[in-house]
Formats: sequence, C-alpha cells, structure tokens
Amino acid sequence: MFIEERNQSWNTPYLFNGKELDEETGLYYYGARYYNPRESVWLSTDPLAEKYPNVSPYAYVSNNPVNAIDPDGKRIYFVAGAGNDVDGWNYVNRFNKIWTSLGLKNFRRVNVSHGKTGDINFVNKYRNKRSFWTHGEFSGPNEHRASDDKQYQRALKGIINDLKKNPLPEGEQLNLAGYSYGAVMQAQLAIGLVEKGYKVDNLILIGSPTSDNNDLMKTLKGYEAEGKIGKIIRHDIKGDYLSNPKNEWEFIKGGAQSLQGIGEGDDAPHFDLARPGKEADSKIEKLGKTLQNNGVE
Repeated sequence: MFIEERNQSWNTPYLFNGKELDEETGLYYYGARYYNPRESVWLSTDPLAEKYPNVSPYAYVSNNPVNAIDPDGKRIYFVAGAGNDVDGWNYVNRFNKIWTSLGLKNFRRVNVSHGKTGDINFVNKYRNKRSFWTHGEFSGPNEHRASDDKQYQRALKGIINDLKKNPLPEGEQLNLAGYSYGAVMQAQLAIGLVEKGYKVDNLILIGSPTSDNNDLMKTLKGYEAEGKIGKIIRHDIKGDYLSNPKNEWEFIKGGAQSLQGIGEGDDAPHFDLARPGKEADSKIEKLGKTLQNNGVE
C-alpha cells in the first residue's frame, strides 16, 4: 500500500509482518482478509480456497510462510477528497471495510494531498484539462499540466512502484477510485498510467467535479474506446452541483453549496458518502454493489 511518508517509525500503521494494523478493531489487514493476532486466526476463509481443496481455507500460504508469500492480486487504489479525510470522518477506512466485506479486495489508500486548500486549487486547475500534451501539441511556457504537480508525480511513482513490487497476476484488475478531489487526481493518474503502458481496468469517479464534455474526459473516453481503460464508472451524487457540473456557474454553485455558513456545509449532498453515520455507510455499500454489477472485482 502506498502511504504518506512518516519521519517517526512509531506512527506507522504497518507493524506485524509489515501489514497494516487497524487501530479501531486491533486486526491486521492482509489485502484479501483480516487477521486477529490475539487469537491467531483469520476472520474469513481464503478467497481462492476452492482452487486448493487439500489446504485449509484458514491457512496462510499453505502453512509455509518461510518460503512463500500471499500475492496481492486485484487491487483498488483510492484517493480521498480535499485534505485526505483530515476532518476525522474516517470515511476512507469505512470505504475500505465496507467494500472489503462485499468482496472488493485489496483496497489501497493513496495519500497524496496538498492540504485542503491546495487540493481545491488542484481541482480548479485540472478538473477539465488532460495531464499530457500529445500529437505535437504545444503548451505555452506558462502552461502547467497536472503531470507537473508534485503530488501527482508522487502518486504515480507510488502506484507504479507498488505494481512492480507486487505485480498483478494475469487476469487480475487494476482499479482506480477517487472521491471529489481524489476523482480529479485519479482521472489524471489514469492517463499517466496508460502513457506508461499500464491498462486501467476500472476508473471510478465519485462526486467528481470533472465535467463530461471537456478535454480530460474526451481523452479518457478515447482510451476507453481503445481498450486502454476498461471502463469509466461515474457516481454522480444526487443534488450535488459539484458532481459533473454542466458549466462553470454550476461548479461555482456547487462550491458555495458545500461551504459552512453560506451553503449547507457538512450537510451538503457532496458529502453524502463521507459524513459519519449509517446513512452514508449504506450509500457506500450500495455503490460497492453497483461496482460489482459493473464487473469491478
């Protein structure tokens, strides 16, 4: 998993066997399932148990951890909204737990944020512009691209390094998902990965401020038509003007809608899958099931 670099080793969530400790539950996350260190047991069977009938479905790498590892397989790289869930709603971990419980395995949080204000500026600049200039196009000396952004470069490098370190088995999926700012970042990263020779199986844009009819989406849809991106899946939030705004005025209106004291603030539709509570969790689960119906694994 690609995470924000930390200077203090005791702050890392990666402890036993290099796996992520979920502080809320005290369980270790192995990508395909959770491990309870107190009782030394898995909480679920191996998702590939049917392929190995002679091995216990609760065993780890055929009880031979010295000479074998458990490959990651299919995975979902997820980028959160502006500020990277800094407000304490914990929605990234909730997406992880809910989607994992549905069978959408190997959720990887990509922590790339410029801070909340910086992330909003990134959206303003790049929500409708593609990250690469191609086919002999010329960008002026003051024309910046998303691919020049340090957080973009950090995310692209992190995902590629993870794919090289833990290659996807043949037939497994490479999925990108993002919420709000994260959706804009993932749209740009999808282009970067395609340009590097990777196929993105599913690009999942949740509450994305990227409009359908612009250079960025035209490029992505072109890659989809060529088979370089398997499927672009948009989840536009009902009543949210920041989800696929039809024009610049609607985008501005969506920003105001989400401001505290001016619009609805935390109660704005844009945060319907983020704010704490059973209602949001239900919507996260419903989206997960929709993704599965669209072939996401």
